[in-house]
Amino acid sequence: MKKDSTMMNKNIILVFLGMLLTACMLRQPPHLTIVSQTGTTTLTVEIATTEAERKHGLMNRTDLPENNGMLFVFQQPDIKTFWMKNTLIPLDMIFIADNNKIIHITKNVPPCQSDPCPVYSSGKPVLYVLEVNGGFADRHMITEGNTVVLPSPL
Repeated sequence: MKKDSTMMNKNIILVFLGMLLTACMLRQPPHLTIVSQTGTTTLTVEIATTEAERKHGLMNRTDLPENNGMLFVFQQPDIKTFWMKNTLIPLDMIFIADNNKIIHITKNVPPCQSDPCPVYSSGKPVLYVLEVNGGFADRHMITEGNTVVLPSPL
């Protein structure tokens, strides 16, 4: 009887571990959607929430899939500045206010070729900055005033 009980407990544990592994494998990366006058655009995003993640950003990447980007999340709205130090691909920087509206887009920012690197500003307080491939905003007709549906949870 005791042997059967032990075997049953082991089987329950194996089933639980299998379910946990499956859930981890099925976990989808976060998505963000931009709602514009012409429709919606959905992107897979990496999320940078820590100072170290935000500082590293998309540095040293030689490519970025078309519908991917990086969402920089800050603790409170403020005027944010970005540069392209060690960034190898041109990017669009989409600055998003705390009401999830796009308030500024800096388009086709080239990689920094030499120091000092130019600095690009939101101009107004923002809570989020989305970096995508250069030209992405134009290709998808994304403009200031569009709404961003953020991944949940952040």
